[in-house]
Amino acid sequence: MKRSAVSVLGAVAVAVVLTLSGCAQGAPAAPVATTAKPTPTPTATQAAAPTVRVATTCDALATQALVDQAGGAHLVTSTPERTATPTGYADERMGVLTCQWSTTDPASPTAPAVWIAVVPGASRAGFEAYRTGEAVASQDTPSPVGPDAYTYCFGTPVTQCGFHALLPGYGIVGTVFGSDASPDAATSAVAALLAQSYGVVSALDAPAPVWQPAAPALRGATTCDGLATTAQLTQTIGFGPSREVKSDDGEYSNSKLDVGHQVGAYWCVWVEDDGTASVSVGVLPGGATYLEHLRGSDAVEQPGVGQAAYWAPNGYLNIVVDSGWLQVHAVPDGKDISHEQLVALAKQVIANLGTT
Repeated sequence: MKRSAVSVLGAVAVAVVLTLSGCAQGAPAAPVATTAKPTPTPTATQAAAPTVRVATTCDALATQALVDQAGGAHLVTSTPERTATPTGYADERMGVLTCQWSTTDPASPTAPAVWIAVVPGASRAGFEAYRTGEAVASQDTPSPVGPDAYTYCFGTPVTQCGFHALLPGYGIVGTVFGSDASPDAATSAVAALLAQSYGVVSALDAPAPVWQPAAPALRGATTCDGLATTAQLTQTIGFGPSREVKSDDGEYSNSKLDVGHQVGAYWCVWVEDDGTASVSVGVLPGGATYLEHLRGSDAVEQPGVGQAAYWAPNGYLNIVVDSGWLQVHAVPDGKDISHEQLVALAKQVIANLGTT
């Protein structure tokens, strides 16, 4: 009798299974090599704008009791003042933590006040420039809390006290105004503030890297000539022979411990030799985000320079260019300096600075 196709296939299948079983019993099958897929390393996402680079809080740096003791009155948290200029925002650009307390908010220039700033990335050069500058004038006294830590007080009764310290990765600057305390009481209060803030900052990890805008980004300057030369002032706004009278250095630096210089934040003022007409230029690379918040409804558009530009009511020309903030202003004092001339100067400064 003929076998059916199904019977034949069934017999073959059984034979194959038996054959494979015999092979498995006689010699184990070789393991199949597999390659583990590497776990991807998480990529840190950079913030869209500069952020504070100090991982602590104002309340941790100074308790309410210490603040009130130093100020000689009950002080409340107040908003630090800033000038509406590029370098006025250099501390924020560098991620500085700034804390301020006063009897009122906003603070009154004549009322008691305490402020403390923790400066990530502070340098030895910037720290020593502060110590020897006009605000302190090397009249500070070493503190026992650690190396490179100092306190000072001026006046009798005391009108101003302060402290400053340089630690790995950070600087600390603090000032107390208007407490009218006795020298001993003022010295004790400011020493307590330094001890508290020094202890907190010394325990911090290294600060995060400085935020940087995507390329192309406007470069900064470190000298007045880096912004514009006196010859270029003559070519663009018709200035006669002129000289630099102020710049972002020493007591005129707008950033704590000159930290803004690390990103090229800088400003300069020139005055004509035979008159009182002056012009100022300031730049903050990566500072365009601050300019957006400062613009008022009464700003007047200025086409043809940067990605956006406007005239503020006070006569300042503010420009967004490659993520940076550039500002130009003139005090003509009888000299005819037109908007067109200041725009020409702004274009020259942009060309001088270049981009990354």
